[in-house]
Amino acid sequence: IDDYNHSRNFTGAAINYLTFNNGYHTIHHTNPGWHWKRLPSSHDALLKPKMHPGCDQDNILTYFFRAHIYPGKRLAYDGTPYVLPDEIPDEKWYDGTAETYSEGVADYKFKNE
Repeated sequence: IDDYNHSRNFTGAAINYLTFNNGYHTIHHTNPGWHWKRLPSSHDALLKPKMHPGCDQDNILTYFFRAHIYPGKRLAYDGTPYVLPDEIPDEKWYDGTAETYSEGVADYKFKNE
């Protein structure tokens, strides 16, 4: 995956109003700490000229309908059929120990009641 064509962007006003511009997903992943108001203009200025046009979708509902209902063909950003990668074993990411503050507080409360 290259630096610019790794995420689908939903650029419609309604979805971005409701999600604080999280539809501008590529710029969000490139600069996750940026304030949400910067994302549309930064997307247009910095990434859009370098991205494949198929990465931008105007409407998330239209995209969902085309990809999953009719014709129901999931396509890569360049219009080719999407091919699932070979399955690989999951990596262990949790070792079963909990070291969270909230669990420590709960343990303290139960021990001292």
